[in-house]
Amino acid sequence: MQKSSKIILLIVALLLLIFSGGFYMKEQQRKEELKRNREYEVSLVKALKNSYSDIKEIQISNPITTTMPGDWRSTVKIIFSDNDEITYRITHNKDDEINRSGSINEKEHLFLSKKHGRTKNHILVEFSTGEKEKR
Repeated sequence: MQKSSKIILLIVALLLLIFSGGFYMKEQQRKEELKRNREYEVSLVKALKNSYSDIKEIQISNPITTTMPGDWRSTVKIIFSDNDEITYRITHNKDDEINRSGSINEKEHLFLSKKHGRTKNHILVEFSTGEKEKR
C-alpha cells in the first residue's frame, strides 16, 4: 500500500472515530436530559397532588431546564374529577413539596384557589415523553 493511501485511510479512520464519539456523547446527553426531566416530572406530580384536591389527570409537555440552577419549566394540563381543566406554564424545583405557582391570569388563579387541597388517590399522568402511568 502506498504511503498516501495509508495517510488517507488513517484520516478517514480518525474522522470516523471523532464522528462516532460525538454521536455517542450527544446520545448520552439526550438520555441524561430524559432522566432529569422524568425526575422533575415525578416531583411536580407529587407537588401538584399536595396542592390541589380531586385531580383526575395531569399531562406534562414542553419541559425546559431554566438557567437558574435547580429550576425547571413545563406546560401542565390538570384535569379534575369534575372534568374542569386548566393548562398553564409552571416552574418547579425538585425540593418543592407544594407548587401553586405558574404563569396564570387572575381568572385562572381564582379557579385554582377553589381547588386547594390534597389529592390522595392515584391519578393518570402523561409524561412529556407520551408515556402514561398511574401515580
